[in-house]
Amino acid sequence: PEFPYEEIEERIKSTVEQQGGMGQSRAMREAINYLREEYQTQLRRARDAMVREFRQWAVMAKRDREMLRASMEKSLEDAWEQRQKSISKETSDTAIENARLKAQNDRLRTLLLSQEMLLTIARHQQGDRDTPRRVGRRRRPRRRLSTGRG
Repeated sequence: PEFPYEEIEERIKSTVEQQGGMGQSRAMREAINYLREEYQTQLRRARDAMVREFRQWAVMAKRDREMLRASMEKSLEDAWEQRQKSISKETSDTAIENARLKAQNDRLRTLLLSQEMLLTIARHQQGDRDTPRRVGRRRRPRRRLSTGRG
């Protein structure tokens, strides 16, 4: 804010005139200069106090920001570690389940092959009983094709 020099000067003039004359213009100027210096001193103090307050606020804001950042980084790191552990456990569980299913698949394939072999053997045995033996049966001789020669 600007110092109200004119207003104070008018007040001093009116006070001096009321007290008895213009001979005290030097005292008036000294009073005005004193008031100006006093105002500048007060203004400087107020500015310095405001700057100190602002710096303190800036330091507190910086500290709060750093604390918040550290807290967020820690929580993010914790969440990341938890996720990594979870993924590792899921991978391990999946590998175990995969091995179990492969072993079960191999057992079922072995069982299927043994069942197919038993079925094939049973079919052959059943087929041997149902079909008569062709022992000693003669084939018809083949007819010779004429070649056009006599």
